[in-house]
Amino acid sequence: MRVVGIVLVAAVGLCACDSSGSLGPSSTFAITMYIVADGPFTVTFQHQTMTAPGNYSFNVPEGVQQVSGQIMGRLIQVGVRGAMTRADSGRSGGPLQGSLQNIQGPNAQLNVGADTCSIQYLDLPTPESRDFRFQFTVSASATRNHGNQCK
Repeated sequence: MRVVGIVLVAAVGLCACDSSGSLGPSSTFAITMYIVADGPFTVTFQHQTMTAPGNYSFNVPEGVQQVSGQIMGRLIQVGVRGAMTRADSGRSGGPLQGSLQNIQGPNAQLNVGADTCSIQYLDLPTPESRDFRFQFTVSASATRNHGNQCK
């Protein structure tokens, strides 16, 4: 009887489930971050620093995610969306529409609509190094099918 009790405790310890059997906070969700820029920049997210425009894939936990960086040119646009692969397109979880918020940065413009969740920083009229920071929320309830996931 003691051996069965130890095995059950070990199995519960390995499960990433909460008391209802749902996946707990250790679950991750596939997201894509895209970057467009006119001039040099750095963007730091999930301990990765990006210095070139393009698409970047991440697996992130549910909750508030913070992005920081530096704009050294005139413009940078950073956006987030749910996973773009066919296998992930029907899955729940991803960036929640309407959750993107500017924390710091020059001339921030939020682009939050039905098809996009992005933020743009402008450093006009002369480019100089300026810090920026924003946040967004990843939610297990955000899905493309319900229209509440950034696309």
